[in-house]
Order: sequence, then C-alpha cells, then structure tokens
Amino acid sequence: MGAIAPWTVLDRKVAFADPRLRVRSDLCLTGTGDVVGPAHVIEVPDRVAVVAIAPGGSNILLVRRYRHGAAAVLTGLPGGVVDRAGGTPFLDAAEIAARQAHLKAARRIGLPIQPERKLVREDPSAALAAAGSAAGRELFEATGYVARQWTCLLKSYPDSSRQTNTAYGFLATGLDRSPVPPAIPVEAAVEIIEYDILTALRLVQYGRLPMDVLDTAALWSAASHIAADHSGRFDRLSLRLRRFFGDADDGSGGEPFVPVACPSAAVGG
Repeated sequence: MGAIAPWTVLDRKVAFADPRLRVRSDLCLTGTGDVVGPAHVIEVPDRVAVVAIAPGGSNILLVRRYRHGAAAVLTGLPGGVVDRAGGTPFLDAAEIAARQAHLKAARRIGLPIQPERKLVREDPSAALAAAGSAAGRELFEATGYVARQWTCLLKSYPDSSRQTNTAYGFLATGLDRSPVPPAIPVEAAVEIIEYDILTALRLVQYGRLPMDVLDTAALWSAASHIAADHSGRFDRLSLRLRRFFGDADDGSGGEPFVPVACPSAAVGG
C-alpha cells in the first residue's frame, strides 16, 4: 500500500475574510491524480482549554458564559484562541517532498496551479509555546488566577476535514490569585464555579454537563494524567481518580462508574 500524500491546491477562491476567520474553497489534485473540489476550508486560530486545579486540591475551576454559536449559556473550562503570527501550517520533510512531487505532476498534465504562500517549516515548539502563553492568559482573564505549574495534556484537531486549527489541553496547578484583577471585555463576561473533578466527570459522562469537545477531551485527559501520577503531587486525588477509572468506591457516594468508549478515546498525554 502506497503512502497517503497531501493534496495539491490547483486553484483557490476566498469567499470571506476578516481578522478572526477566513473561508476558502480549493480545487485540489489528489495523490492518485484525481481532481476534487471545491473543498471548503475555514481558517481559524488555534484554541486552548485549561483544567485548573483550585487551591485545596480536588476542585477544578469552571466558567459559565454565553456561547453565541449554541445560543446558550454553557459551563466549560477556561479557554480561548491562540494569538499567532501568519504563516503556513507545519509540514514535515516527507509532506513537503510529496507536495513538490504533486506540483510537478500537475504541471505535466497541464492543470493550472494557483500560486500559494511560501511553504515554511514552522517549529512545533513555537506553536506549543504560543498555546501555552494563550492558556495562561485565558486562565487569568477568566478566573483571576495564575498557575505555577503547567502540563500540556493533548494536541488535537476540532474538525480536521474543514478547519485549519489545532486544539490544545493544559493542566494548571499551584494556583494563586493575581493581585491585579483582569480586565474582562463585555462579550467575555463569565461566572466562576468550582466543581469536584469527579463530580464534573460524572456529569459529563451521563450527559448532564454538555461542554465543547475540546473541554471534554481536556477534562478526561487531565483526570487520566492525575490518576497515573504516583509522586504524591496530587495527594489523595490521584487515588480517588484511580478508583474512579477502576470502577471502585472512591468514598464520594456518587453513582457507580460505567466505562464508556468515547471519553477514553479522547485521552492524550
């Protein structure tokens, strides 16, 4: 079986563009020589979500805010968009070579090729650093807390067939209240809520706390990370989460844990 290679863009039309997003339609050449399109793509910034362990060790910070896309007030994790400089997505050496080969093939069969932005290899560490900076900013703006320890939990894609952005989940611990209050814009007004992390997990599990997909993935990833920690850093919380994942009584008196496939598929590390 041959390697699956990226498509080559033969023609591109931009239907809408503003500082927050761009919508484009691409005519593409596949690795098998087929022309497909239009492939509609939404260019939007990367996103972050933060699982912040509140002072005391077992509660997480959640925020309630109005989400205009859903036309509802929802509860979720602190998070938001990543401020990034312009540039093309990171491509590894194999992808760059495959793309160049496709361009040569397109020229041989006489198909028009729309000039693209210069292909730039972007260091993944720079993308992660930008995401980490955004996570700290979003935690502070939503809750007024700053964190002393940060762990990157996962990297995922909200909708890889239609959106260009990457989503990151972070775990924030060692929280301190900032002496400088955040300046929160009107559209970002939030209500801060503390939930025991096991309570939040059960509510999400049983469909009683609908969140954004990134929030759900980050929450389960954080719980898995804490459960796997044997350093004593999280005190009794690690044991409670190990019992939670192991279908044992954690002493909280909650409903018994029933393993399901979807949350485990979202766990990263």
